[in-house]
Formats: sequence, structure tokens, C-alpha cells
Amino acid sequence: MNAVILAALSVWTIMTLTWIVSVFKKDVSIVDTIYSLNFIGIAAAYQSQAEYTLTTTLLSLSVTLWALRLMLHLGYKNWGQPEDHRYQRFRKNYGAERYWWFSYLQVFMLQGLFVWIFALPIHVAYLNTQTTLITPLFYLGAALFTFGFLYESIADYQLVRFKNKAPEKALLTSGLWKYSRHPNHFGEIVLWYGIATLSASQFNPYAVLAYIGAIAIMFTLHYISGPVQQESRMEKNKDKFNDYRNNTPRIVPKIF
Repeated sequence: MNAVILAALSVWTIMTLTWIVSVFKKDVSIVDTIYSLNFIGIAAAYQSQAEYTLTTTLLSLSVTLWALRLMLHLGYKNWGQPEDHRYQRFRKNYGAERYWWFSYLQVFMLQGLFVWIFALPIHVAYLNTQTTLITPLFYLGAALFTFGFLYESIADYQLVRFKNKAPEKALLTSGLWKYSRHPNHFGEIVLWYGIATLSASQFNPYAVLAYIGAIAIMFTLHYISGPVQQESRMEKNKDKFNDYRNNTPRIVPKIF
């Protein structure tokens, strides 16, 4: 089977099965936990049809490591929690009696489309697997991924530890959260630029497309999801949050 078709089928299968579970649970939030598994499916589909190279192997391992960590983190974070307020609002607006099927298109298939775009570095990496050349971009991509992965992991750990001990409306402003309001998203963006650079290191004619996926993730995290939604809830502690927002950048750390 063609690798692109196999990769597309993996996304469709994961999203459809997750949707079926969500219908029985009446909880669309599970899509957030399962989301990253799609990237493992895409990478595995391509890897099963291509020649192994150091670049594609490292890229697949990087994507798998990122996806499993994110899935476990979100699974722990969301365990025992009610359906996310975003999906509760959708369910109310569209009507609970029809949202069970409407969510398949509005959430699961739409996220599947975003996954396909975000995964451009993976698609591109497998368009040319004939070269085994290791270039400086290979080392740069590996370094960016490692830094971003560690940065995001540390930021998430600090937030989880803080929430387990702090009062409900408390605001985390220490550790990596001292330098930006969403350091976990900064790490996410950096690691995806690392994956894109790994992909582009093979210098195939489509290399530049790898960065479109990373740019799409950066744009989505900055303007659509993440900070936009989280900060509306952080405003419960309005005085302290306003001071924090005025003195701390949103995503890119202010080191000096």
C-alpha cells in the first residue's frame, strides 16, 4: 500500500476509534490526550514502507518520544476531570442530541486535518530516503529537539507540581514560568523546529515544506489554542495576573 495512504488511514482510524469511545463516555476531551498518537501512526506508516536511514530513524524516535510524553502528561492531567469547558460549550451550543455525531466532523476530523498539516516534517523526511549524508543541519535539528523537549518537560513538571500543592487560584511565576507565561509552548515550538530541521537536513526538493508544519504549530499555539484559552481562566486572579502579563512575555522567554 502507498505510504501516504497508509499514513492517512492511520490518522482516520485513530480519530474514528477515539470518537466512538467519546460518544459512549460523553466526553470529547479524550481527543486531547490521544491527539499525539497520530504522529506515531504517521511516522510508523512511512517507516514501514521506506529504507531505514539515520535521519528518518532519529526523526521517528524523536516523534515517538515527544508523543508518548505528551500523551502521558495530558492523561495524568485530565484523569478524573469533567469534559473540558470548550467541548461543554460546543455541546450546549449545537445541542446535545446531535453533538454526538457533529463532534466527529467538528472536532475529530478537523483535528485530523490539522495533524496532517503539522506532520509535514514527517511527510517530507520520507520523500527522499536515498541519501545517508549527515549534514550540519542534522546535528542542529537534534540539538533543537533535545533542548525543546527538555524545556517543555521541565515546564510541565513544574506546573503539575505547583498545582498539586497550591490553592486553586494561585499563579505560577517561578522556575521557567518566571521567564515566559507559557514556557511549555515555547519548548513545543522549538522541538518541532528541531524535527523540521532534521527532516530538511536531507536536502530533498521539498525540504522547505517541513518548516510549514512547524510554523503552523507555532501559529496555532500562539493565536488559536493554548495561551488564548488558558489566560482567560488565569484572569480569575486578576490583579496578580495583570502584573504577571505586563512583565512577562507570552511564549518566548525574557532572559535578560
